[in-house]
Parts: sequence; structure tokens; C-alpha cells
Amino acid sequence: MWVVTRKSNQKQWDIVKSDPKRRHIAEDAGMVQAESRQAVSQNACPAPMPPPPKVRRIPVPDEPLAFCAKCGDWTPMLWLPKEERGHAVETWFECEYCGCRELQLRYIVRS
Repeated sequence: MWVVTRKSNQKQWDIVKSDPKRRHIAEDAGMVQAESRQAVSQNACPAPMPPPPKVRRIPVPDEPLAFCAKCGDWTPMLWLPKEERGHAVETWFECEYCGCRELQLRYIVRS
């Protein structure tokens, strides 16, 4: 920490010497924190932009749909890679919109 002196009529600060023992005193007074805030605000990068929201496409009338627990709606499905599929048919797909794998399928009943 640099020890600085300031005359009453002086607008700029003069650096006198470096004194590491006095660093904790300056931190208690908030001097170091104020300097670090100014440095951060001057060198800060703008926050990254969030990804654009996914646009939900309208499914084709005959397209198979599954009920997504997260979306709370009937949504189109995407196939999972073979390595990630389980034995039950419900584990073969994920929601096209949110990627949730808790899907309920509609089964066709033939009479």
C-alpha cells in the first residue's frame, strides 16, 4: 500500500513511500476498496448477452407429440443417441423445446 499525503489546497495526491504494514489500516478505512471499485468500473467488460429465446415451431398436424412435464404441454420429440437410450420407449426421446426427458407418450389403441 502506498502512503500518500495531501495538502489542504492540493487537488492531486503525492506518493510518499510504500508501507505494507499500513495496508490493513487503509482497508479498514475503505480506501483500497474505493480504489479497486474505480479500477474495476473503468476496466470492466460489458456483461455477455444472454442467448436469444428458442422459438417454438408449430408441429405438423400428424406429427407425434409427447407430454413434457417441464413445459406442461404436448411437444414434439427429438431422438436421443443410441448410447443414452434405455429399455423403455419413454427413455428414447427428449423434448424439442426444453430438453426435458420426462415425457409421457400417447399410445395408439387398435381395436
